[in-house]
Amino acid sequence: MGWHYTPYGLPYIVSGLVALPVAVAIWKRRSMPGALPLSIFMFAMVEWSLGNALEMFRTDLAGKTFWASVEWIGTVIIPVAWLAVAIQFSGRDEWLSRRNVALLLVVPATILVLMWTNDLHGLMRHNVRLDTSGPFSVITKDYGPAFWAYVVYAYTLLFIGSTMMMRSLFGRSRLYSGQAVMFAIGVVVPWVSNALYISGNSPVPRLDITPIAFTVSGLATSIGLLRYRLMDIVPIAWATVAGGMRSGVIVVDSQDRVVDVNPAAARITGWSAALAVGQPVVEMLRPWPAAADACREHEIAANGKGARQSEVVQEVAGGDRSGDRSYEFRFSPLLTARGRVVGRLVVIDDITERKRVRDQLVTQQRALAAMEERERLARDLHDSLGQVLGFLNVQAQAAREQLSRGKTSLADGYLETIVTVAQDAYEEVRENIRTMKGVLPADWRFAPTLERLARRFERSYGIQTDLAIPDEIRDGVLGRAAEVQVLRIIQEAMTNARRHGGARHIQVSFAVAAEGVEVVVKDDGSGFEIKGLGGGNGRVREQDGVRADAGFGLGIMRERAEQVGGRLEVRSAPGMGTQVRVRVPLRESEEKAQGRDAHEDSGR
Repeated sequence: MGWHYTPYGLPYIVSGLVALPVAVAIWKRRSMPGALPLSIFMFAMVEWSLGNALEMFRTDLAGKTFWASVEWIGTVIIPVAWLAVAIQFSGRDEWLSRRNVALLLVVPATILVLMWTNDLHGLMRHNVRLDTSGPFSVITKDYGPAFWAYVVYAYTLLFIGSTMMMRSLFGRSRLYSGQAVMFAIGVVVPWVSNALYISGNSPVPRLDITPIAFTVSGLATSIGLLRYRLMDIVPIAWATVAGGMRSGVIVVDSQDRVVDVNPAAARITGWSAALAVGQPVVEMLRPWPAAADACREHEIAANGKGARQSEVVQEVAGGDRSGDRSYEFRFSPLLTARGRVVGRLVVIDDITERKRVRDQLVTQQRALAAMEERERLARDLHDSLGQVLGFLNVQAQAAREQLSRGKTSLADGYLETIVTVAQDAYEEVRENIRTMKGVLPADWRFAPTLERLARRFERSYGIQTDLAIPDEIRDGVLGRAAEVQVLRIIQEAMTNARRHGGARHIQVSFAVAAEGVEVVVKDDGSGFEIKGLGGGNGRVREQDGVRADAGFGLGIMRERAEQVGGRLEVRSAPGMGTQVRVRVPLRESEEKAQGRDAHEDSGR
C-alpha cells in the first residue's frame, strides 16, 4: 500500500478545483430555474475528478480499487442531475416530483450497493488486475452484466436530457445565440470524450478523460446559466402560449427584452420576429403611448410584492398602424410550473367590434335614461305644477263665490293667496329650468334658496317645515357644485315625504364636522320597508301606499350625492317616518384630496 506522484493525476485535480467554486456559486443561486440540479451535477463532478486523481496516485491494487469505487458516488449522480437540469430548462418542473426523483435514484442506489459488494458477486467487474506497463499504473478488469445495464441506463438519461435541451434551443432567436453555443459545447464534449476512451482512441492512452470532459460540460452550462441567464425564459414562454392564437402575444424576458412574438402580434405591431427580438418591448408599443405606460407600470408591479398576481389591462384606440381600430393590451407575469416569475406576457386583442357593440349599448342606455328622466319630469309636473293649478282653481272659484255674495274682503284674501302661490310656482319652474340647463344666476346662494323652498312648501302644501342652517353653510363651506346637488336632494326628500309618506311635519338639519357635512331630512310620514327597494336600480314594489316610482327618486338622490363625492343613506320603517341622510365632503377637504391626487400623479 503506497502513494506515488504522477503528473497524469494533475488534470483531475485541476478539474475538481475548477469545478468546486463553480458548484458553490451555482448553489448560492439555486433559486434560479435549473440551478439546483446543476450545482449537484458540479459537486458530483468534483467528487468524480478528485476520486480519479487519488486513484492515479495510489500504487497498489487495493488502494486503486477503493478509490475507483468512491468515484462511483459521483458517477451515478451525474446522469440523474443532468436529466433534472434538462427538465427544468424545458419548463417541465412538474416532472420532478418526489416520486419521480425517487424512481430515478433507484438504479443509481442499486449500482452503488453492487459496486461496494462486488467481491461477493462480481456483477460490476471481475478479473481485476493492476497494469504497470505504461507511464502510470491503471486497473484493468472485465465488466460484469450490472455494469453494462447501468451504462445503458446512464446513457439513456444523458441522451434524453441532451435531446430535450437541444430541442428547446433549436430555432431560438439570435438573442440566445451565445447560450446555444455554450450549451452545444456542454453537450458534445462529454459524448466525444467518452466515445474516444471506450474505443481506445483517447488522446492520452489509458487515461479516462470523461470526468474532465464532463467538467467542461458543466462549466459551459454554468456560463450559460450565470452569464447569459440561459434558463430564465427559453423555452418556458412558448410552452405557455400557442403560435396560432388570434390574439397577439409578445414574450418578454426579465430585462424587458422581446424574446419572441407570434404572427398576430407581428401583424398588429408591424414588427416581425426577426426585428423585434432583443428590442425593448416599449419600442414595439410606441404607437400606443397609453399601452407603453401601462407596460412600465406593470414592470414596477411585477418587481414588487405580489408579482405573481399582478396584472394590468389597458384599452387603447388608434396608433400609427391601427387607424380607427381599438385594442386591449394585457400584461401578465410569466411563471414556471412552480410559480417562479421569469418574464412577462403581453397579449393584444382587437376589440374594435366589441367596443362598437358596447358603445351602442351605452347609447341605448343613455336613451333609456333620457326617457326615464322625461317620465320623471312629467310626474313632477303633474304632482307639483298640476297640484298648484288645481289649488289655484279651487281658490279662484272660492273668490268668485265670495264676490257674488258681495264679500269683497274675503275674496281679496283668496286672490292674495292665488297671487302668492302663482309667483312661487313661477319661480319654482324657473329654478327647475335653470337647473336642467346647468345655469345658475351669479347671485345665486344656497341658504336663501333653501329658505324660500321651505316657505313655499309650507304655504303650498300646509306641511310644517323646520329649517336650521349653520353659519358655516351660509359661508359656502360646501362649494357651489355640492350646494346644487344637496339642494336637489333636500327638495326630492321633501317631495317624497309629501307625495308618498303623507307627512305633516318635516325637519331639515345640518351638522358640520372636520371630515364633511351631514344633512338630515326627517319626516313623520307613513314610512316604508327598506328591503322593498330594488338595490341601486331605483325601483321599489308598491306596498303600504308606497308608489312604484318612490325608489327611482331615491336612486336619483344617491346619484346626486355620489357626483360630489358623498354618500346617501335612507332609514325608514312602516309607521316610523323616514330619514334621508347625505354626507358630503367640505370644499377644503375636496380641494386637498384633489391636490394630493395631483401630487401623487406627478410623482409617478
